Amino acid sequence: MSDILPFVLPASIARSPIGFRWEPDQYDFGHGFTSDGSRSAIVQKLLLMSVRGTLGLLAASAEWLTHRLADPADPLPFDLVAALWAGAVDPRPVDLAMLPYAEHMIDPSKGPILTYARTVRSCYETALCFDGAFLSYAETALRLVDYVMPNRAYRHWRRDCFGHLATLTSSHSMPAVRASLDEAAIARKLSDGDFDEIWGPALPRDAYDPRKRADSHRPG
Repeated sequence: MSDILPFVLPASIARSPIGFRWEPDQYDFGHGFTSDGSRSAIVQKLLLMSVRGTLGLLAASAEWLTHRLADPADPLPFDLVAALWAGAVDPRPVDLAMLPYAEHMIDPSKGPILTYARTVRSCYETALCFDGAFLSYAETALRLVDYVMPNRAYRHWRRDCFGHLATLTSSHSMPAVRASLDEAAIARKLSDGDFDEIWGPALPRDAYDPRKRADSHRPG
């Protein structure tokens, strides 16, 4: 990916000292960032968004994570970001089995990137089943990005995105889809790769800039 979302650049997160703990409790059990469960504030916000809106939020959050931790000379994290943007449209061709940094889990500049990719892989698996656990995996990924940040810039951006994306995609939120289609119809459409009606239309990358008017990116 040749550039980065413009609102990430002024956030003063790159090259900041690493001040967070990164030990087995973090990368094995997610202490400090794991999901708070189905009633958590973040899950309640994700419930108002489409699956594709959430998958795009995960890709955009990966840009924050990469800008925070990655060595600019290392292409692997940037390739991962590009893959996650492709996965926000259709995750099936995205192979996250061969993840970067598997041998560097304890490294605080690389381990969180691997943990994030693993968590997004779980998001893909549960999205393809339209399983509510998708929301908890997504929350864990978003909280991980917040966990490694040196300031509140990412959290402020994410908070604004929640409302922006709910405005754009609420007609394809999980509750809205389940209210309009039965489980058999949902499963059939997902099996056929007919994602638009279940996950909502794909959004352009710059839709994740909440400074832009919601109507300018409204699908259809």
